[in-house]
Amino acid sequence: MLTVLFSYFIELDNTTTVILLCLVVNTRNVCPTGTGICSFPSGNVSFWNEQGTIQETLSAGQAYTVVLELEMPDSPANRELGMFMLSLKMIDREGQVSLTSERSAVLKYRSLVSRLFDLFVWSPFYFFGYSEEKQTLTVNMFTHYVDDYYHPSVGANIEVHSYKIEIYSATLNFFANFTGLKYFLYFWPITSAFLAFSFNLFILSLGMAMAAFQRSETLNNLAQLTSGENQNAITHQAKITVSKSTMTEDLDQPEQDDDKNDLPLIQEPADFHLEPGDDGMDFVNELRQRRIN
Repeated sequence: MLTVLFSYFIELDNTTTVILLCLVVNTRNVCPTGTGICSFPSGNVSFWNEQGTIQETLSAGQAYTVVLELEMPDSPANRELGMFMLSLKMIDREGQVSLTSERSAVLKYRSLVSRLFDLFVWSPFYFFGYSEEKQTLTVNMFTHYVDDYYHPSVGANIEVHSYKIEIYSATLNFFANFTGLKYFLYFWPITSAFLAFSFNLFILSLGMAMAAFQRSETLNNLAQLTSGENQNAITHQAKITVSKSTMTEDLDQPEQDDDKNDLPLIQEPADFHLEPGDDGMDFVNELRQRRIN
């Protein structure tokens, strides 16, 4: 966003271009009457720098309003001139005319009373040279001129179709016609800068809030996982402790004579008698010995 705004501000620096024209006449074209020069004043301008490498006037794709201004003296010759034609030809790299515009123009009419009153009021300024008796004629040659990407204009030719016209100076003005974001940046620069700053601050704050929320969720999940692992570890340790205590108790108990359980105690009945030479006498004696022990 900031990069786009910066590039737009750079381009807005070249919103208006004023080119001073040097109008010339062909002195070889003498009128048939033998007096005067029958040649239209004309002039050529270049839109490139002196090296011919950079386009300094027009931007491809940008719409322009092309205005021709003529500064003319309020002389009798110009007042009697009436209507005349102006032509503007755009020249491409190949020297061909890419676009032509022709417009009619005429000086503003001023009555004798108006001129006398103007002369009476402004005569001190005329006398000391602070003002001049002249008119500025403004003619819109193109209202929506867009330079071609593939065949850009490198210059223009201006011609005034009048033999007797008198001109002080001529300028060719290019005014960029902005739309959309460029329009707001040009006519409301402070408001546009404030809105752009607020928008970027909002996006940055939203990103930081989302990052903090994601981090808190991760920490909560990690804490829950750690608490579960600790609980399992405690349970496992308790089981190990109980097992060790049980083994210790078993080791502390005295060992019992398992020989007593080998054979059950036999109570000899009162009428159980064996003679000394019988085969079971040895077995009975062994039982008796174990019982005594």
